[in-house]
Amino acid sequence: MSVYKRGKRWYYDFTVNGERFNVSTMAKTKRIAEDIERTERNRLLLSEHGIAPAKLTPIFKTFAEGKFLDHVKVRSAKKKRTIQYYEEKVRRLVDFDPLATARLKDIDPSLIEDYVQHRAKAKRKIASINRELAALRHALRLAEEWGELRKAPKIRLLPGEVGREYVLDYATEKKYLEVIPQPLQDLAILILDTGMRPEECLTRRWEHIHLAPANSAQFGYIAITEGKTKNAKRNVPLTARSSALLTTRKRFHEDTGWVFPGQRNGKHLTIFGIDNIHARIRRETVKEDGTPAFSKEFVVYSLRHTFGTRLGESGADPYVIMRLMGHSSIVISQKYVHPTPEHVERAMARKEVMDKLMRGESEEVPVVSPTGVLKSS
Repeated sequence: MSVYKRGKRWYYDFTVNGERFNVSTMAKTKRIAEDIERTERNRLLLSEHGIAPAKLTPIFKTFAEGKFLDHVKVRSAKKKRTIQYYEEKVRRLVDFDPLATARLKDIDPSLIEDYVQHRAKAKRKIASINRELAALRHALRLAEEWGELRKAPKIRLLPGEVGREYVLDYATEKKYLEVIPQPLQDLAILILDTGMRPEECLTRRWEHIHLAPANSAQFGYIAITEGKTKNAKRNVPLTARSSALLTTRKRFHEDTGWVFPGQRNGKHLTIFGIDNIHARIRRETVKEDGTPAFSKEFVVYSLRHTFGTRLGESGADPYVIMRLMGHSSIVISQKYVHPTPEHVERAMARKEVMDKLMRGESEEVPVVSPTGVLKSS
């Protein structure tokens, strides 16, 4: 083999079709240098005969930190939290050296299981591991779409994940609204009354707010004009409470353009600022016996989950919940519907009323009370 050592590195030196190739292999041992020399010579000989060698798939670390994150930064340029989310997940993934140094084609279920076991031994929560696996799955599917990988492996998430599904009762809601300052108070009411995502509230401009005229039976609506899915774009009806607070805010903040203006001119309030205020209030508010007044599971997003749960308890079907909350799938909306025995009985009573009316079996028009009891009108 035409390899030689210069300093601590090995070089190859050979000629193909009259052209000399004298290049460092960057290898520190002769055996590895010979393997590199042989591979490169064969590649050049094949190309001389018009035969393209098989394309080497990128190393995962190179692909994830390069092309994948570049894609996220461009496609989610206006979503700072999305970019930070994927940057953090990629850092976790490439911390596992066997995965970081593997070529995309070599990432198989066995290597993925090794990663899961590695993270489980580090006592990471199932939810955290699943978010990392989801990011890995997203990256590999894009690699397949871009022709970097023939077929992305199937990645199954771990079972037993406990979602953050804290719901405020009405007493906790009252206490929370009493102790939090503005603008968090208005934001909390708006989320509780409309179910909008915190980011959707914070990025509303006054042209998105359509308040109803005075003495109107309706209270107006808020237009959500952007989102990750088509269902995220929607008009959300206002309640009397949310309409009143927006009317007040408009008198003080209309000239800024934003419903929730930030401290810097021309900018809106950020979710980071809101999260910090919420975390401080939750940490500092205690009961008379010194115990925390609010659960550690209570985050700002819990306000939206509370809206969805109350909406389901009020009898709204999954399609209405999906429409109001902007879910991408009805499967997400179904988790808010938990029929109690009373709900089932009322549904059967309403069906029986309709059946009798349609059959002409009753001259009276029965009415179903909230308790499910049939009354005559």
